[in-house]
Amino acid sequence: MRHKVRELLVAQRTQLLNALRSHLAEIGIIAAQGPNNARALAVLIMEGNDMIPAIVRPALLLSCVG
Repeated sequence: MRHKVRELLVAQRTQLLNALRSHLAEIGIIAAQGPNNARALAVLIMEGNDMIPAIVRPALLLSCVG
């Protein structure tokens, strides 16, 4: 059971990271794959970087919390 739970959590994390990268790509921000690169994206979002439109930021913040 432990292995199945871990598999599920890893799959969900991958889905979330891919969705975040995809949403950012729509506004012209291209990022490399992987959890370490996702942390840098989360910092961009949470700091309120000007590259990210203010109207988009609240939706992206939901994927950074946690």
